[in-house]
Parts: sequence; structure tokens; C-alpha cells
Amino acid sequence: MGGRINTVMQTCFFALSGVLPREDAIAQIKKAIKKTYTKKGEAVVKKSYEAVDQTLAICSARLPVRSATRLFPNCSTPNRSPKRISPPSASESWISARSSKPSAPRWPPVLTTWQITWSRNQSGLSGGDGWAYDIGFGGLDHVIAMNRDVNILVLDTQVYSNTGGQQSKTTPPGAAAKFAVAGKVEGRKDLGLIAISYGSAYVAQISAAWKDTLTVKVFDEAESYPGTSLIIAYAPCIAHGYGFAQSLEQQKLAVDTGYWPVYRFDPRRVAAGQPGMKLESPAPKTPLEAFWHTQTRFQQVEPTRSHEILKMAQAEVKKKHAFYEQLAAGSVSLSSSVPPVVPVK
Repeated sequence: MGGRINTVMQTCFFALSGVLPREDAIAQIKKAIKKTYTKKGEAVVKKSYEAVDQTLAICSARLPVRSATRLFPNCSTPNRSPKRISPPSASESWISARSSKPSAPRWPPVLTTWQITWSRNQSGLSGGDGWAYDIGFGGLDHVIAMNRDVNILVLDTQVYSNTGGQQSKTTPPGAAAKFAVAGKVEGRKDLGLIAISYGSAYVAQISAAWKDTLTVKVFDEAESYPGTSLIIAYAPCIAHGYGFAQSLEQQKLAVDTGYWPVYRFDPRRVAAGQPGMKLESPAPKTPLEAFWHTQTRFQQVEPTRSHEILKMAQAEVKKKHAFYEQLAAGSVSLSSSVPPVVPVK
């Protein structure tokens, strides 16, 4: 199947999410495979079926939370009971409906893409940037503002990945996407800073392959925080225009060029009299141009226009990093009050 992993990821999603009955979902996937690949020969159909079956075998593996320590010997995973959400009110019932699945496994599956485990029985919410930044932002913002004890994971592909590659509010300047074929000019919405401004949520922005151990630490801190936790993760996408074999390199380059700052904001540090922000990524030493030249989404834009947008984007990278440094030093603050560490029940 080369560098395309759509079939594998779809199988894994429906096998774990419980959105549809597992047997029905897999039957539909195999039906679509046969319809799509029959013209290419029975061998291709057979290989695709095998990919589905092998994925199901992997997704069925159940490991204890402590399995993360075997993947990363230098990281410890404390033996804690899973976080629980208090009974939701009528206005919050959608949280329970979306996150509590009777068929959810007791032990978390291995998320091999990021080499971490995060227990499914913590009522975790997860979705892409189209949901978190745009379509579902009102609901997400409401959850963060209420400071409920819930974990939120946003897989940020910077585009509407599931609906054909339309621009979203997190599509970067200079990138071509549907409804921005000439190259987007407007800046990206900063969901992390919006969440930090409440002062009550644990907020982290990560690029998993940049530092494996830091990724595990962020998930561990988010799990232990007795309130809302939000992790925004850089996520590769076929719409970026590179082979998935280069995904790890792209995740690292995104941080090294300053395109994707990595940080952690923990209200517990604020309560202790320390700056809540901890900036993990250093000042970028690699020009942003190096990141742009590896992705088709930036190369599709007319060269003169692309060059002008690149200059603005590079200046914005420098400006944003300086602002994050000020937050980390405690010289500026997005919240005027010290939040409670214990969430409101």
C-alpha cells in the first residue's frame, strides 16, 4: 500500500471508537475495498483485506498503562486511578454521550503513531482542528471554561482533512488549500493561548516525534491535573504534500523552524507562585523556508506571492516565540487571577 495508510487508520478508528458496531464497520470497509480495487486485480484486494485483518489484531492488543515505561525506560508512569468526571448536568450530557462507551476496553490500546498510551476510561475527548478550532469550538470553549475534570486531545492537521482539504482557522499563512488556492494570508488561530487565558486549564502543545520523553510527560501531567487538560498535537496529513515515511522528520522540522512551538502551561505552577508557562522549544535556528520547501501545500503558491508571505510568516515566528518567552519568564500574563487547582463540581 506504499505510503498510504488510509485503510489502516480507518480500520483502527472504527475498531476502537465504538461509533458503529465493530463487525458492521469492518464489513463496510471491506466492501469499499472490493469496489475500489477490483479493477486493479484480486491480489490488490487480497492485500488490502490482509491489512485490515492485521490492523484489527494490533488494535485488539490490550496493555496496562505502565506499558509506557517499557517503551520509554527513562520515563515513569505513576500508578494512579483513572480520572473521573462528576455526573454531568443536562447542558453537559453530550460529554458523557461522546466519551463514555460501554464497549471501551479496560486497558488502553497502543497508539503506535506516537508511542504512548492514554487510558480510554478517563472520559477523554479527541478530534481534529476542524472540530476544535471551527465547527465545535463553541462547545469546546464551554467545556474549558467550566473547568471540568476532562482530558482533551486535538490532532491539528491545519486543514479539514476528512472533507477534502479545505482551509481551517489553523491553516498556516502561505499554504494552499481549498478556498485558499492562491495561498492563505491570514494568521492561524491560537487555540492554546485562548485556553490559557482562562487560567484554569492545563494546556500543552506538542510535536510527538520532536521529543518522545516530553510527549509522555505531557500526557502524564494532563492525566494527573484535577481539572480540564488540553493537548494540541501537530498531526501529519496527506494534504501537506509529503510521504508519510517523512512524518517524523516533518514533526521535528516543524519545531526546529519555530513553526510549531512546544510548551506546557500548568496552573499548579501559578498556584505555587511560579510562571505557569514552560517553553520547551528553543529559539528557532532553522529558517522557516526549510519547512516550506518540504511540503507541496506551500509549493503550489505562485512564487512571488509565496516569497512575500514567507517573509511575513518568518517575522511572525520570531514575534510569537518572543511572546512565549515573556510568558515563560512571567513578565506577561494572560490571566489576571490565580485559578483554583481543584475543579468546580
